[in-house]
Amino acid sequence: MEREPNLILSGASKRIVEDRVPFKVDIYKLEGGNGWSLEVVKKDGTSIV
Repeated sequence: MEREPNLILSGASKRIVEDRVPFKVDIYKLEGGNGWSLEVVKKDGTSIV
């Protein structure tokens, strides 16, 4: 069975509060991959990639 690749989390990822609304910005890539992805996670757990 092939193992899942690791996710590399960027040091630029952070939690932000804008107009009293908290959210999290995650920037990550697959180990060995070239491109980065940005994901915004809202307070209710839903996200936009």
